[in-house]
Amino acid sequence: MCMILYSSEPFWSGGTLNAMVLLIGIALGACLPAAVCFRAGEKGTGAACLALGLLGTFLYIPWIIAVVMAAKRVSFQEREETAAFRNVGRILGILLLGLGVIMLALAARSISDVSGNPFAGFYMNIIANGLIGSGYICVLGLVTLLCAFRSGKGFWGCYMALPFLMSYGISSAGRYGAFWRFAVFILLFAGGLYIWYQIFTSVQTVQTRQADRTGQESRPAVPGPAPAARRAIGRIRCISGQYAGAEFPMKDGEVLCFGSDPKLAHLIFGPELAAPLHMEITYQKERGNYLLAHRKECPVFLPNLRPVREAISEIPAGTEVSFGNPQQVFRVL
Repeated sequence: MCMILYSSEPFWSGGTLNAMVLLIGIALGACLPAAVCFRAGEKGTGAACLALGLLGTFLYIPWIIAVVMAAKRVSFQEREETAAFRNVGRILGILLLGLGVIMLALAARSISDVSGNPFAGFYMNIIANGLIGSGYICVLGLVTLLCAFRSGKGFWGCYMALPFLMSYGISSAGRYGAFWRFAVFILLFAGGLYIWYQIFTSVQTVQTRQADRTGQESRPAVPGPAPAARRAIGRIRCISGQYAGAEFPMKDGEVLCFGSDPKLAHLIFGPELAAPLHMEITYQKERGNYLLAHRKECPVFLPNLRPVREAISEIPAGTEVSFGNPQQVFRVL
């Protein structure tokens, strides 16, 4: 029974292709901190991270230093795709955790199968390696799951570490039978590549920063709000999207609701653009500004796709907010 559950051959037995794939995965994960630094134009830091990352494939600690350096030096863009990235990370973490638990159960059951066997010592060594590998998969799944709940530098830094750890996770399943080995291989390798791509493409490059500055400099100044006593009526104008060019007057305390459910929202959008009740904007005459409210699962963005993190926040006149893809952009006046 034990030989059905486990294989004493290394994961890469039967050819060099699997070994090459494993080494490429480790190298890609180790070089990710350097890659994001070079993409961001931080060449000096990138060279240091490259040396530390490659050295860290054997010693770990230099690679950890490289991840921390890259996370501190590089800025990342919060995009609409970031929300989907977080969700995929959660799903990947749950799948890894579940797979690790199943593999632990198989290992535990095999202990009783080999008791009394004349080769019990040999089999127990295989099972012990399987238990260690299964534990690593469980820990990796838990870390992947928890990373999705981090924010700011912590979110990007933790996810930057995962492709490297996932590459080593592939080899940790090397004592299992073919089905479990390849299930782990596909999940970890595909997940590692997806995370690598998302991290690399989210780096704020030199060109992106210059474009942002140019856009801010060239954008005409929006007149600020008039004194509250003279601002009896607020206005919201659609800059781009389904209601482009339309303007909506608002009395003091009036709420304008945006969503896909006609029973809940005043401005109706397709379900692919908005949640049933995606956000609400309230005009506050006495304060001369607006109150923006939305739920965490309904992303709303400021200019340059900066996410609004607070569930309820005050925004001054002249602020642009957006949601959906393609973007539905509104300016409060």
